[in-house]
Amino acid sequence: MASLFKIKGRTYWYVSYFFKGKRIAKSLRTTDSRLARKLRAEIEFKIRQGLHEELEIKSIDRYFQEYIKTISHRKRRTNDNELSTIRRFLRSIHETQINKITEEDIRAFLKDYESKAPETYNNAISTIKRFLKLAVERSYISKNPAVAIRKKRISQKEVTFFTDEECQKIEMATQNHPLFPMVVTAHYTGLRLQELIYLEWRDFDWVRRILHVRNKKDHTTKNYRNRTVPICEELKDKLLLFVKEEGTCFPVPGGKTKGMKYAEQGPRRAIKMIFQNAGVQVEKGKSWHKFRRTFATRLKDAGVSVAKISDWLGHSSLKVTELYLGCNSSYDEDIEKLTLGFDPGPVKEVTTLLMVKHRKQWFFSGQPHSQENVLSLDFSVISVKNMSWW
Repeated sequence: MASLFKIKGRTYWYVSYFFKGKRIAKSLRTTDSRLARKLRAEIEFKIRQGLHEELEIKSIDRYFQEYIKTISHRKRRTNDNELSTIRRFLRSIHETQINKITEEDIRAFLKDYESKAPETYNNAISTIKRFLKLAVERSYISKNPAVAIRKKRISQKEVTFFTDEECQKIEMATQNHPLFPMVVTAHYTGLRLQELIYLEWRDFDWVRRILHVRNKKDHTTKNYRNRTVPICEELKDKLLLFVKEEGTCFPVPGGKTKGMKYAEQGPRRAIKMIFQNAGVQVEKGKSWHKFRRTFATRLKDAGVSVAKISDWLGHSSLKVTELYLGCNSSYDEDIEKLTLGFDPGPVKEVTTLLMVKHRKQWFFSGQPHSQENVLSLDFSVISVKNMSWW
């Protein structure tokens, strides 16, 4: 049996009962005696029916360490960004137990993100939701307090890509540059920058004309999936002078790190200079990634299926690929299906007149006409000024 009691100096009712061999006492958070008795009866009924569940009290620090273990398999950069947001959130709430976090705490934290980009705001919400989702799964809390918070709507941005003329300018600007093979490979395969940096000559199967994008000891693909990309004839011809039997495809050409793999910032800085020399404009932070969008868009315009493009890009779903493609970038002959299928004949000579109605009379170029005359006139175009319909 459960019993009700009050603690001296406090107004709330408390309930005490045995559950799984342990004595549990907790606040009912009500001062109403009738409601307290109903809540006690509800607890007793659930215990008898075997439906009662007791949430485990977990400190935020211990739970945070548990959460870190569950995401250890993910990319380090992804985890660093996410954990940084979680740490800022936990510092803002000043709570010690995970079950004390409320929706109001989350909304107060998100006020600092109101002035930032909608994408940043939405990322913060998603991070907090994932963080607290595990607490629900492990019965530390009964409900995720972040569920009711909605994300901001984001207008779809126009998908940009390199035109054929811009691609030619970029290749011309890299003719004598060490990054030339890396640039043409990005253009014809749509690989990510990290995949290009860790690419090795053994990944090229010249006989079957396919490129293997593999997980390696010091590098994994974004979604940990291996894939293959076909090698077109143009790429094969342009890489012919650079092909070796083994080793890194695009090593550092000189300096203390000569022959080693690039750090990511090296190609990023170099490609910006190449774009400037070629006179090509690129959005900030989208330099190498624009080659992927160009790869996808050109294939779509050529009639390649979205499923096949998604497979070559290594996307986890077709929805991600559709974001890359955006709207059609070329003329589609299917629009001609709107043709009515008859010839209206020669175009009549068009006469433009000024028509004004004043005191129930119509005036064309200053000459009065009756309503019947107006109805019988056969004009192709009439410019109307101050006209009131009858």
